[in-house]
Amino acid sequence: MKTANQEKITLDDVKIAREPYIKKQRLFKRVVVPICTCLLIILITLNVVLNNDKEFDANHFMLFGVLILLMVLVFWLINRFSSKKELEIYRRAYKSYFINKYHEKLKEHFMIEEYDHSKGMDKDMLFATGTIATGPVYYSDDYMSGSYKGVKFSQADIQINNTSDEYPNFFCGRWIIFEFPKKFNFRLHLNNGRAGAGIIPKGFKKFKTESSELNERFNIYAEDEFEGFNLLDPAMIDRLIKLGDEYRGRSFLTIIFADNQLHIAIDDNKDTFEPPVDITEKPLDETAELAKIERDICVITDFVDKLKLSKGIFQ
Repeated sequence: MKTANQEKITLDDVKIAREPYIKKQRLFKRVVVPICTCLLIILITLNVVLNNDKEFDANHFMLFGVLILLMVLVFWLINRFSSKKELEIYRRAYKSYFINKYHEKLKEHFMIEEYDHSKGMDKDMLFATGTIATGPVYYSDDYMSGSYKGVKFSQADIQINNTSDEYPNFFCGRWIIFEFPKKFNFRLHLNNGRAGAGIIPKGFKKFKTESSELNERFNIYAEDEFEGFNLLDPAMIDRLIKLGDEYRGRSFLTIIFADNQLHIAIDDNKDTFEPPVDITEKPLDETAELAKIERDICVITDFVDKLKLSKGIFQ
């Protein structure tokens, strides 16, 4: 497996990399939290004492409260940026160790060809599908490529931001691409919700299948309705219905058939393969962390198994 860091990382290396970050967080908790608590107590006391004072200006009280909130925000920003370097070193060691550990465990079935926590997917490739809204800020990391049951895949975390406060994120989640030996003669788009998670490319027409259950779970668009009906046979419809039930109310799901690829976009506001960053005296639980990595990777394998991508029309 190709990784950004070719050095062999051990669990002890992860623990050593974690300690400087945890120390800074503990310091923040022991110093800043008590200061903020004292300021809050002072604010409450002033409210009680001066509330009946006719000469007391309530605007001054509000100003004091705003100053406390600003001070808390400044402390939080200082803590976040001062520990950024330590967090990055910890994240890199954690991901390198646990991704390699999982690969060694299941490499007979799940092959990872490349993993780079700092690399992402090319935005032009995703925007070329015509089904994702573009935004002024694009960020991607946790790139992984490999194969499962003979099906090639690549995946990464994606975040596309807007500058509007009303709707700050166009997309925040995972993008998975499966590749097949043969090319589809058309493009098909399904999404289960928010329009911002995906847009309808030019030339696509909305259509309904014979399954009211599938029509209820997904908005379906295709360049060619006839080809769309051929792909969405009863077996595929049944699989998509189950998939729609699984993701209903949990995240926004977009499915795109294009060329020789199947794109899966999961807009769930989650970041994959992340280490625990809570302040705790407990050591890392290797079994628990490996299980967490496995759950993130199983999202990839579940699509192959549930949609039967290693069989039938895909091969």
